Amino acid sequence: REELNGLRAKIGENLRLRRWVRLAADDDARIGSYIHFGSKIGVLVEIAGLDADADDLLRDVAMHVAAAAPAGVSREDIPEEERERERKVLREQAEEEGKPPEIVEKIVEGRMRKFYEENTLLEQGFVKDPDRTVGDLLGEAGPDASIRRFVRFEIGD
Repeated sequence: REELNGLRAKIGENLRLRRWVRLAADDDARIGSYIHFGSKIGVLVEIAGLDADADDLLRDVAMHVAAAAPAGVSREDIPEEERERERKVLREQAEEEGKPPEIVEKIVEGRMRKFYEENTLLEQGFVKDPDRTVGDLLGEAGPDASIRRFVRFEIGD
């Protein structure tokens, strides 16, 4: 509260804190951060099972989250109702295209894979090297490396 009041007085604008998160990593995890140029996007990411010299990986994954805005770490992090809504829309699209009923499900599954590649962190192509996924990058960091969670903030959201 004091910090907000000080900022309000300093810049002469009414500021409102809409959401905040405090991450505390367990002993086996580390937290990385990234603030995008201009300070309009900020990310915190928690990764477990990393070596002590993994600062670059932590920053790269946080930077990727800032750039790609994934909806979740994995498929399971996307709410079931959102997945079903997407599946329904894709099924309707395939049917409107006049595809035979026996092929519609295969088309929907293929398009759902694309949906997950665009919306889940582990399946997204890494921004620095789109030929590798973030999951591939994590696998290269070690067999026990796993992204537990991330938080992405953008001014205005």
